[in-house]
Amino acid sequence: MSRRRISTTERLALFKCHRGKPLADEERGQHSHITGERLIELENFCLCAIREGISQGELVTYLGASRSRVSRWCVAAVTKSGVHNDRRLIQLHSKTLVQRLFDRMGSPENTCWTWQGSLEDERYGSFAFDGTTTKVHRLVYDTFLGPIPDGFEVDHICTNPACVNPKHLQVVSSSENQTFASVRRRGK
Repeated sequence: MSRRRISTTERLALFKCHRGKPLADEERGQHSHITGERLIELENFCLCAIREGISQGELVTYLGASRSRVSRWCVAAVTKSGVHNDRRLIQLHSKTLVQRLFDRMGSPENTCWTWQGSLEDERYGSFAFDGTTTKVHRLVYDTFLGPIPDGFEVDHICTNPACVNPKHLQVVSSSENQTFASVRRRGK
């Protein structure tokens, strides 16, 4: 006998009946308070939901909580459960590299897309990915335009080191990059 696949809406309805209630108004917002008992209830609900294949994004919508809160509840529940497969479920439902990059890119309405994440030396955007921290403009170039040849650097045509607009990036040799930098300094 084959099992009928149920929709996400149906799955959420099942959870709603048995475990999870959306956040009350007093539980929403930055400085709101959630009791310890309610927190355990939410963590357990999140764990059961991700085990059923419900994404964190769907939980955010259903619970009316921020993505960071739902993520914290899921991670806390998985950590407490101690089950390695649960950890993989969270990673499967997390954002892709491109989604994470776009979350921190400035408004595309402007010519320069100024990096909104952490800055290295208060100039170049930095980004943690695959266990290492890298300069964002290099990652953006590699992701959207192609691999950077060995020994080459990524130059900002716009002269804004925090810019991550792929149209403002070009691959140059180290000597070309130094020449461009000195010409730009003289031109100011």
